[in-house]
Amino acid sequence: MEADDVIQLFKDVKISEGLEAIDKVSDKKAMALGLCEFAGTLNYLKGQAALSEVLLKKAILLDRGLALAHYNLGVLYSSPDYLESDESGVEKAVMSYRRAVSSDPHLNEARYNLGLLYYFTGRVDGAKKQYDAIVADVGDIVRYRLLGALLLEDRRASEFS
Repeated sequence: MEADDVIQLFKDVKISEGLEAIDKVSDKKAMALGLCEFAGTLNYLKGQAALSEVLLKKAILLDRGLALAHYNLGVLYSSPDYLESDESGVEKAVMSYRRAVSSDPHLNEARYNLGLLYYFTGRVDGAKKQYDAIVADVGDIVRYRLLGALLLEDRRASEFS
């Protein structure tokens, strides 16, 4: 069985069959990537957080270094719905984003989200570290300027207090 066949089982809402078939795929990295991509889409488009979480964790078991799986798990954990139902969501998201960055230091979306989580939870030094790493990697681009603007405003506010 191929990874695409397993993903098709999930698309056909044959969840039990799909979960059983995962271990029958010989190319574990392809299976992990397929699960990661499907779970990310499933969560984003369909709001199926529980199934997405299971599939992402399975993807990580198959390929621990798959940065995209850690990133998608961070997105899931930092979503408003998840945060409302689980107060540990922020720390789970932080851990997931940190693992994503550890696996791929150029995954700046993970750095950006991690920086925002740090900023909004009062860990400004951590936010600055993530922003500085982004700027060092890709320069000052519009996509990440919100974090930079928040940090600048925070610095200005502290100068006047």
